[in-house]
Amino acid sequence: MGGVVWAAGKSELPGTPIITAGNIALLTDVDRAGRHELRLRLRPELSTVQQTPNWPILISNLIQWRASVAPGLRQPNVRLGSEATLIVDGDTQSVTVTDPAQNSRQLAVRDGAVTIKADIGGEYKFATETAKYTLAANAISREESDLTSAASGRWGNWANATSLEWEYRSFVWLLLIVVLALLAAHAWLANRQNAA
Repeated sequence: MGGVVWAAGKSELPGTPIITAGNIALLTDVDRAGRHELRLRLRPELSTVQQTPNWPILISNLIQWRASVAPGLRQPNVRLGSEATLIVDGDTQSVTVTDPAQNSRQLAVRDGAVTIKADIGGEYKFATETAKYTLAANAISREESDLTSAASGRWGNWANATSLEWEYRSFVWLLLIVVLALLAAHAWLANRQNAA
């Protein structure tokens, strides 16, 4: 962010520095038993950073970064044979995983996450003490999507063009003629009463 003034003030921020200017921490991350707190050191009356296009980008990047480590599945839909990762709360010790064949197993949490290989197509269910998550493993394979041997041709019995034209033709014009005829009849009756 060249040419931008970020006035930090004099207070020191606790936590792990994320953005620094030399040895001054401008943004820090404080870990509080698995919950993260972001602290910003900024004096808006002396700064111009909040007036630049970089400010919304910074906020967006921080939100994406926090969402990437929030509890939940990284991808709720995976390809068959891929690995799926569930990030859990800091105090969760184990996760129960039920595969599409209804086989359940208990997995230990390592580094705040559980990773499985989705080797059966269908719905996987993850259960912790406080939350439940669902994962779908889709049987998408390159061989099934290969259209190089596909053939062109004519299938089915389509009706002839004339019957299709009559079937899908709009009849709004008929309604318009009826409305015009009613208006003409009304005008004729109104003129007849005025003449009498």
